[in-house]
Amino acid sequence: MTKEKIAEIIEREFFITYKTVMITYKDGKIFYGFFQNFEDQKELKKEFKYRFVPNNNSAAFHAELGKGELNPEHSIIIDCAKVAKIVLV
Repeated sequence: MTKEKIAEIIEREFFITYKTVMITYKDGKIFYGFFQNFEDQKELKKEFKYRFVPNNNSAAFHAELGKGELNPEHSIIIDCAKVAKIVLV
């Protein structure tokens, strides 16, 4: 799949649902978590990149979100050019 197709799927199917997504990179790395918009969303989207909160950071992310803070420290950047597969789990 092209990075454009991966980005289209992310935008259409997975954005800000808080449902767990499994992302498999072309090099075999696997991430579980959910997509979330942060202040840098527009800049990242131009490069087919998205912020993703891994499951191991989700408790801290939601605790801060409950206090009204949207902290990108708990996220990683997913590069669509490196993604081999993305599925809802």
